[in-house]
Amino acid sequence: MSKALATAWTKAVKDPEKKKSLEELIRNSTTVLGQLKILLEEEDKILSNSQLHAPDKDPSWALTMAHISGQRLQIKKTLDLLSFF
Repeated sequence: MSKALATAWTKAVKDPEKKKSLEELIRNSTTVLGQLKILLEEEDKILSNSQLHAPDKDPSWALTMAHISGQRLQIKKTLDLLSFF
């Protein structure tokens, strides 16, 4: 049995036939979406590693970390959309 597809993928599609068609298209796009998942996981790892290094006298360090945290949150949300495969 396949995992559920997040409703975010099709919530804007009202026509049931178009919705079903879109779901099939998404489920059959595993090559492209799989590669996207790999790229996002790599980027998240890079961002995670950059959060570990705190410079001694950088007054903008907290702002940089907040920005990185926001990027990582968006990556996680996107990866959650890809959790169906």
